[in-house]
Amino acid sequence: MAHLDNTVLGKPRIAWFCDLEALHENLGILRLLRDEVGLTTLVPESHLSHTSGFTASAEVIAASPLEDWRDSSTLRLHRAAFHIAEPAFPVLPGVVGGFDDTPLLRVIDECRRLGLEVWGHAGLWCYGGEVFPSLAARDLFGHTFAASGRGARRFSPVGSVGESAGRLSET
Repeated sequence: MAHLDNTVLGKPRIAWFCDLEALHENLGILRLLRDEVGLTTLVPESHLSHTSGFTASAEVIAASPLEDWRDSSTLRLHRAAFHIAEPAFPVLPGVVGGFDDTPLLRVIDECRRLGLEVWGHAGLWCYGGEVFPSLAARDLFGHTFAASGRGARRFSPVGSVGESAGRLSET
């Protein structure tokens, strides 16, 4: 079993799973959180791309079976079901093209300047299978979660007012 080091330079790791676009507009908050709260690690999440907000390489885009998501006949249903309006991408299990990573690069530069770690992710398949039904997660009986009436479980590290951060929620 691999050992997960939960320290950064000998200090406890304090990470923030943050809204990339909002942070991009207020980078000064990083210094305050580092100095006042002890922030060590940033995990940006773009509410537009549903990844950490990076631009995929041409090779990755070419290999993606998801690149034609804009032409999906079920995209409208996905947007309605999950309240994902334009210009946000649908929630997909990987990387697609067409995303500008300028905000992420500015955030990374500021984190480097402040000595903060930056973690990222390339996407996940927690819901949204209706955009590409042939690639959707399935239960033991071969039914998609949407078709079986059961929601996917997802981890929400942020939580909302009145909820405990990190709780599992049904979708």
